[in-house]
Amino acid sequence: MRIMNKKIRTICTGIFFVVIALTLNGCATAPGAAYTGLQPLTSETGDVYLYRKKAFVAVAQSFSTTLQGQQSGDLYNGSYLLFRLEPGSYDMAVQPGPFGVVSHYIVEVKAGERSFYQYDFPTGIGANMFFLGSSIQPRTQSRAEADLKDLTAAKLDLTAKTRIYRATGFAALEDVDAMPLKTSHGKEAYRSWLAQKPPRAFVIADNDKLVSTWSNNPADKTAPMDPLVRAMTRCTAQGYVNCKVYAIDNRVVWVPDANETKGDDGMPAVVAEAAPALPAVQAPPPAQITPIAQPQPQPQPPSAPPAPAPAEPVATTPPAMPRYSTSSVTPIFSQLLKADYPDGFNTISEQATSQHYRREAVPNGEDRLNWTRKFTITGVQGLADDASMTPTLFGEKIEEEIRQSCPASFSRKMLSEGNVNGYDQFIAVFSCGTAPATQGKASESMLLIVIKGEHDYYTVQSADRGAPSSAPVAINTGQWLNKRKNLGAVRLCTPATGETAPYTSCTGS
Repeated sequence: MRIMNKKIRTICTGIFFVVIALTLNGCATAPGAAYTGLQPLTSETGDVYLYRKKAFVAVAQSFSTTLQGQQSGDLYNGSYLLFRLEPGSYDMAVQPGPFGVVSHYIVEVKAGERSFYQYDFPTGIGANMFFLGSSIQPRTQSRAEADLKDLTAAKLDLTAKTRIYRATGFAALEDVDAMPLKTSHGKEAYRSWLAQKPPRAFVIADNDKLVSTWSNNPADKTAPMDPLVRAMTRCTAQGYVNCKVYAIDNRVVWVPDANETKGDDGMPAVVAEAAPALPAVQAPPPAQITPIAQPQPQPQPPSAPPAPAPAEPVATTPPAMPRYSTSSVTPIFSQLLKADYPDGFNTISEQATSQHYRREAVPNGEDRLNWTRKFTITGVQGLADDASMTPTLFGEKIEEEIRQSCPASFSRKMLSEGNVNGYDQFIAVFSCGTAPATQGKASESMLLIVIKGEHDYYTVQSADRGAPSSAPVAINTGQWLNKRKNLGAVRLCTPATGETAPYTSCTGS
């Protein structure tokens, strides 16, 4: 089975950070050692080899690989991945870059046995940026071994979504009495969780609610493989409030709510100096926005040179929040998106294609490259019809792109996830102390709201720039919750038959 990649990565490009996908320039090589032979089998697990032969096409691109929808490693040019899995069925997929078709294959894993698969794609005259004609093909052991001898091992990444959680020193893992749960039931559940082998996750919510998970092979094959993702999904689905991770594997990652000097990853953080506020400018009357009939060409962002050494950050008081009083209702694909628009902002870009919509606005007097604040809405057509996609996974894909662009100064804060006004949402704040799009001269922090519509996905983004910081910027939860509140009742509406602007069915007027 194949599905079209909905180009989630392009949601980030030009909105928050400049993310450039390499094609035929540069070189991306596998980080592991050269192949020397098959690994010995175990009686409890099965080995799955997935490989990609050397080719000039996409030589500089690594292809993202997932199992059960969870990031599991990157497949480089001339490399292979070895998965050691518990018996069962697994949906293995390869995504060849931001514009390519995603290839899927259902792998049946048997204990004590090996299976081999090649990611095969056109490399001659049929080569194309969408990787049409690509697929995952099963191979015999003899053919696979002949191919593997020329390849290099790629690094597995079965815990990609949990690396942002580092030990915080809140308590020793075995210290049951130190954990926030005070009921005997909660303590007993934690003791039972400690008896399980990693990978595992323990999540706590308000009112002494908890969820504990373990194993990368859940009994429910439709559930996420990653125990952390599974626990957070389950916590939200059960209607628990303020779901937070207490422990992962063999480390406590808990950060008390009162501690605003540490990010969710437990790393020391600093407060970046805020950008100077602009003079107040009277906003023009809001214009009604209609869909664009023809696709607009995407502007190509300039490549950013290496960032200079960032200046030492200085703590200061955050700027006053902009006023949000202009109501905006935008028809995007099958629904209407309503969000309050900041006063004094002008639209600088509106682009629509058959699959994507994006509109950006900045304060009067600023432009696409030089801005202090930016308000953005986007849409991806048909993505909600993909049952494997969730708002959390959508948000995490954006998060991963941002984190990779500034690994040393990245920070994040999860605000909420769950059903709001009848639609599933994911809300978080991401920050880079040194933003590549500014050549390291500023920090960028963004409030991201992801909404799953009836057929499409939508995002509302509110970003700020400040002084650069070489360390992760402290995310002030109260300030960003206030920014979210100022956006008003962000919601989706289904337009009435034949309805046109001003779309009173969504504004309520």
